Amino acid sequence: MSWDVFIMKTPDEIKSVSEIPKDYCLPPLGTLSDILDMLKELLPDIDFSDPHWGVLATETYSIEFNIGNEDPVESLMLLIRGEDAPIDIIKKM
Repeated sequence: MSWDVFIMKTPDEIKSVSEIPKDYCLPPLGTLSDILDMLKELLPDIDFSDPHWGVLATETYSIEFNIGNEDPVESLMLLIRGEDAPIDIIKKM
């Protein structure tokens, strides 16, 4: 199985991608440093040799964390391959 997950802040009343206004400006998730610290605390085995592209590899799945070059960070893209075990990680994030 493989899937991509896009993480961003939206107003609480937004329940579907189709409800996001076309002119919506993404509020930041946090500074690059804050995001890296949070991910390293949550996932100590994550490899951030490149601070803009992290990789977490286990025996059953892998997650690539595309953070991008902007600071503050407006969104994260997760590229997930393998079993559905990462769902708990995504919920914690």
